Amino acid sequence: IGFCTLALASCAHNPTPTHAPVAPGSKYVAMGSSFASGPGVTTSADSPPNRCQRSADNYAHQLARKRNLNLVDVSCGGATTAHILGAWNELPAQIVAITPDTALVTITIGGNDVGFVSGLMAGSCEAKPEQRSSAVATMCDRLIAYGRSAPQMQAAAQALSDEARWTKLERGFDQIAAEVRRRAPQARLVFVDYVSLVPNEGL
Repeated sequence: IGFCTLALASCAHNPTPTHAPVAPGSKYVAMGSSFASGPGVTTSADSPPNRCQRSADNYAHQLARKRNLNLVDVSCGGATTAHILGAWNELPAQIVAITPDTALVTITIGGNDVGFVSGLMAGSCEAKPEQRSSAVATMCDRLIAYGRSAPQMQAAAQALSDEARWTKLERGFDQIAAEVRRRAPQARLVFVDYVSLVPNEGL
């Protein structure tokens, strides 16, 4: 299995690739959470639409069209590493989509395990009102309207720096990689990073 922990675009534009391109017509399995499924991006990939909110123009569909790959997209908004490896209510484990003939696997997962987005949102609301941008102020007002108390938002912000969550997430990545290897020994596995939501400094 080939591994790449950089963003997919970076891998695609690597001037010295270490692997030959995946052949046209190969099976490609896309797994992950909402950052993979692309809720609200153009039209739904599923008819009728379902709770996973997979977009017909998420990065997996765009890559499959560009490379003429046989895509099986099992990504789902709200998913965690547990939902890659195990069933989620009516949904089977995403990993079961991988078969021995799978040539490419992409995964964007982990944000929901550590409370990535909720922690960033809650942390933004800890700033003094006069220090918030209008967009952040609107977001914080909506969180309060939805019943999120200040202690709840503080707990969400603190949870993002919980080292135990990140350690558990690392173990989840290892388990996923091992299971992909077991199911499709020749597959190329790419962990696709989350896009940057905030700058390194300032707002």
